[in-house]
Amino acid sequence: MKKLISTFKALGSDRRLAILQLLNSGQCPVGELSRKLGIANSTASYHLRKLYREGYIEAQRRKNETWYSVPKRIRQLRLFRQIVG
Repeated sequence: MKKLISTFKALGSDRRLAILQLLNSGQCPVGELSRKLGIANSTASYHLRKLYREGYIEAQRRKNETWYSVPKRIRQLRLFRQIVG
């Protein structure tokens, strides 16, 4: 039950859903996500951390940036496709 509650909390934010929609199109670093969403890097990082902990996104370190993406296993979920359109 705790896992289900945690999942709904992670998806219960408009900003996190917007991040998932952007990442569904491809990989993106935090700075670019921040600019596209019009939010501070720290705010984007906060939401990315929540999504990462729940397994909705992956992180890959490239030089001095971390790039985020939605794993294929998540993109294939029917619920995910309904949420992000």
